[in-house]
Amino acid sequence: MKVFGWSDGHGGVFHYRIKEPLRGLRLLGHQVQTGSALQLKLADVYDTILVRALHNPHESRGWLALAQQGRHLLVYDLDDDVWAWHPTDQSAQYWNEQRRLHAEINIQVADLVTTPSPRLGRLLSQLNPNVAVLPNTVPRWLTSMTRPRRDRFVIGWEGAHQHVHDLELIYRPVFRFMVNHPDVEFHLWGPERHTWLPSIMQWLPPGLAGRIRCHGWQADVPSYYRSLSMDVCLAPLEATPFNETKSAIRIQEHSALGIPVLASPSPAHDGYLVDGVNGYLASSPSAWEKALEAVYRNPTLGEQLGQNGRRLAKAWTTEEQATVRQRILEEAHDERSRTRAGANARAGTKPTRPPTARAIGATTGITTVHAPALRRPADG
Repeated sequence: MKVFGWSDGHGGVFHYRIKEPLRGLRLLGHQVQTGSALQLKLADVYDTILVRALHNPHESRGWLALAQQGRHLLVYDLDDDVWAWHPTDQSAQYWNEQRRLHAEINIQVADLVTTPSPRLGRLLSQLNPNVAVLPNTVPRWLTSMTRPRRDRFVIGWEGAHQHVHDLELIYRPVFRFMVNHPDVEFHLWGPERHTWLPSIMQWLPPGLAGRIRCHGWQADVPSYYRSLSMDVCLAPLEATPFNETKSAIRIQEHSALGIPVLASPSPAHDGYLVDGVNGYLASSPSAWEKALEAVYRNPTLGEQLGQNGRRLAKAWTTEEQATVRQRILEEAHDERSRTRAGANARAGTKPTRPPTARAIGATTGITTVHAPALRRPADG
């Protein structure tokens, strides 16, 4: 296959959903390339076009033109529920109805839709029945990387701006734990060096603020991995529709690094955080404190949880999962070829676009199902 990853080439989502998956395909001998601009003439070099969350009006016109030509396998990837942002999140204002509409149309004309979340996959299937769940992966070298040693016990958290409100689940138990243990530090990785932290510093006990360290995002994901030095990672998630469709990448990364994870029970963590194996689930302030105490007081336990995590993470590596992605794409190519052949035989002519499967508006100028029509998937 010859796969083009159409993306601006920046940030973690580019790494997880474009760069790292294409690295896996390259290891299997496929030709892959990424770029921020895709001219229709350039597209003819490739048989597969992969985009993530495409919603820009200008670029959407190019996507629809490719769909009308019908010469490529069009793969649309989405890893955020853009219909369920937290109302206080800046993304809720950015993803207005027009941008969602462009995204929905682009999803509908795709040959294949991919997502790391089974729950988001069920939601997306209302727009396009051809959905494949392809989880995020981590590089194999992460499972054997030696982490820097620390003089103090470090609690760690990382998250993008849309997850800052999740920290409200753990502020009080973490700060109570730190008051009881003066040798504990709390390190946070995230955007804008956590400019929101001063608001909570006002009510922290004396001396506690000096034990909170903030780290901005690194230049690239491998550098970010190497910066993660902690004894335990916290992965709180509020029980919101948006969070329930998230991936388990934080569990995967920290388990690969040998770091125990304490996490909220959530569909996003199902299958990755095994309670008592590579970390603990915590659903109340007392449960967070109890889990922290267990790992703090028993370094051997923390080491064992970390080793268990590394064993689990070997199945989540890009190298291990590359053949799965390859199979999904090859099956999509085969299905597309069969569809086109059948259409040609029935019509006696080559169609500009296979008429299959796009149950909702498979032409340019389509009417689309938009946000209010999407039904939240039930559990199970």
